[in-house]
This record gives sequence, structure tokens and C-alpha cells, in this order.
Amino acid sequence: MRYKDIKRTSTRIIIPPTDEEIHNELKKAEHPIKMVEPGFVRDIAEIAAGGEYLPFHKIEEQVNEYVEKNIIYKQESKSYFVRGFGTGYQTREKAVKNAINYLTSLERSAMIIADRFKKILREAPGSPLQRAIAAMVAIYQNAAVDQTVQATGLPLITYEGIEDSAGKLNDLFDMVRKNDPLMLNYYDIELLELNRIAMRFNTFDKFRTSASVEFDEDIDGSDTIVRKMRGYHEIHNIEPKAWAMPKPLLNYRLATKQFNVISKVQMLVKKQLIGFLLDVSGSMVGNKRKEIALGLLLNRCRAVMQGKAIMVFQTFAGSLIGEQQVIDDREKAIELFRIMRMCPFDANNTNIQQCLINFAENIKLIEGIKPEIVIVTDGVDEVSEDKIVEKLNETNTKLHAIIIGNTNDQLYAAANKLDGLALNRFKYQHLFEE
Repeated sequence: MRYKDIKRTSTRIIIPPTDEEIHNELKKAEHPIKMVEPGFVRDIAEIAAGGEYLPFHKIEEQVNEYVEKNIIYKQESKSYFVRGFGTGYQTREKAVKNAINYLTSLERSAMIIADRFKKILREAPGSPLQRAIAAMVAIYQNAAVDQTVQATGLPLITYEGIEDSAGKLNDLFDMVRKNDPLMLNYYDIELLELNRIAMRFNTFDKFRTSASVEFDEDIDGSDTIVRKMRGYHEIHNIEPKAWAMPKPLLNYRLATKQFNVISKVQMLVKKQLIGFLLDVSGSMVGNKRKEIALGLLLNRCRAVMQGKAIMVFQTFAGSLIGEQQVIDDREKAIELFRIMRMCPFDANNTNIQQCLINFAENIKLIEGIKPEIVIVTDGVDEVSEDKIVEKLNETNTKLHAIIIGNTNDQLYAAANKLDGLALNRFKYQHLFEE
């Protein structure tokens, strides 16, 4: 169930939690639900918050799109497969037809069962997210959830007696009581809209963030990895299951060092460095410009909250405003977003080029990998593509330029040349166009 498939009848709307936040709560359940797709939990939370299924008058169109994107050909078996389906077919047409028929029937079943499931969710106590997590535990203890439909984001409950699980929900709320206040305490429609904008920007490949994980071998390390044996001094670290093999084979593999060993390591997470330069001039108010800017900021705050990035944030207009802020943990990210929601956006003038160059110079000393700068503005003042590119190339920094409502061809060209996301004359409606 995508956002476009839901109509909401309540003014109390949940902010859909991030994937990382959902994973953390699912792990606390100490149950196989920790492997559930986050989108599946998000959809259930939306229903609990007042979301309704729209009539699926475009079921066939949605299924066709999913199947076409996931059809693959395996050379070794000379068969066509749709991801998520174990059966292969000799012709592409047959594989597509069978997958479409199967998915369509499952989606229609989901519609039929939805009303009964909504009744359970609405009557249980707790926040929408608490109800969703608790419901997932009850479902997995007492029901089967179709994995293929789950992967498409459409909840399908195949167990006819799911109502019997409703009584167990109260016993399961304690494991999510201490969740993030950003998810549980805010229910206004504006925040939902900003979150939709934030999540929409995740669909741009160039705009995705990532941390780098490295492992240093350390006898006192708290993590372990399995790797190839390097020498006989590591015999005591050989995987236990290896000792159960027949002695002749064991001796041969020992002689040739054909074993895996368990090695203690220390995990090092290197976070991406994100610079965020936000235009707070008065022209950024109106025509949903401020909403786009805040949605972009929320997107980057999420990256910090998920442990993927460190963000250096500063506002500007005619010049850089105030001190740059280093946002490197969840609490700082939440607080920054809260403050910027209240920011009046009423400064005068803009000086994009000088502010961008000064900002790039200021963040040089902040440690992080794959540095990038996001500049959000509606400014049309002249800039020099060459000067911006030259400055950011000094530190191999990527530039994302989100130019809202107006055109700034030089800034747009600089972002393209620096391999970033470049959006010129960008408007709110562009986010949700098909």
C-alpha cells in the first residue's frame, strides 16, 4: 500500500517512522518479525492512525509495473523468473502472466481482509506505531504473512482467525513504550507532508546517503567475522563444525589450510559528511517553497538519526547567518528540525556564490567520508560555475543544488559537473508526479 493508495479520515496522523527506527523496535521483540520489511510496518501504522484503503481500481496497472521491474532471465536454467517467485518459465510472457495473476489475487484478498484487521488496530490502546509493532508480533505468532505481497508494501493477512490475537496486544506494548518522540508524539498534518517530501527525495539515486563499515582485527574486539585461515597459529579459531568431518578429510584440509576461522574484530563506522546550506530569505515563503526546504532538511536529519552521516548545517541570505552547527546524533537532529520548523524565513537578499564558497571552506576540518553539500535556495543572483566547481573540487565534494521555483543555470550546471542532484525551477508538484 503506497501513500497514494491511502485516504485518511483522521486529523491525528502518524509520521511514518524510518527503516532504521522500525528495525530497532522489531529487534526488541526477540521474534522473527525483526526480518519484516519496514514498509510493511509503516503501512499498518498508517491504518492504525486513520488511513483507509482506497478502492483498488488500478490493481492491474500496479501489479504490471511491479512485475515488469522485477523480471529476470537466468542463463544457467534458461528460464525467466519474477523476483520473489521460485518458479521459472521458458518464456517471458508465461512468467509475467503467472506472476500477475498470482499477485492480483493476493491484492484482492488483502482488500477483503483489511476491514477486519483495521477493527483490531483501531480498538487497541497505544500509539499507531505501538499498535503496529504489537500487531506484527501477534500476527507472526498466530498467522502467516505472504512474503511476496509484503515486499510490495501491501499487507495481506492470510489467517482467518486473526481476531483471536487481539487480546494479546496489551501484553506486547511495553517493548515499544520508549520509542522516539519524533514518531510517537507528533500527529499534525504538516509533519506528515514534510515526511512525504523527505521520503520522496530518497528516490533520487544521487541523493542517497551511506556510511562505510570497516573491521579491524582486535583480540579484544566486540564483533566477530568469518574469514579464510591464514596460518596454523589460528587452529584454535577454526569453526567448530569443521571438527565433525571425517578424519582423513580433516587432516587434508588442515594441511592445505582450507578452513574458515572465527576472528574477533572491532567495527569502525565511518559516516558520510553532509553540508546543508539553507536559504532563509523572505522569498522562500509561499508556493510550498519552505515546505520543500524543510522536507529536504528532514531527509538529511534522518540520515544522521540512522547513524549514516554527520551534518554541518548553516543558514544564509545575503551572507552566512550565525555559527555552523555540527549535527552528529539523534537528539541534535530532532532539535534542529524542531527549531527550523519555527524559523520565520524573513532575511533579506541572497549571495549564493560567496556563501557557498565560504561554507565549503568552513566544513573542511570536519571528519567524514564522501563529503557533499546540499544547497536549497530560490535565488537567481549570478554565480560562476567555474569558481564553485574549482572550490569544491579541492576536497572532492559533491554538490546538490535544489533551486526552488526559479532558474539558476550556473548553479545547476555546477551541481551537474560535481555529480550531484541538480533540480532547476523545482516545484512542489514535481515531487508527486508519476
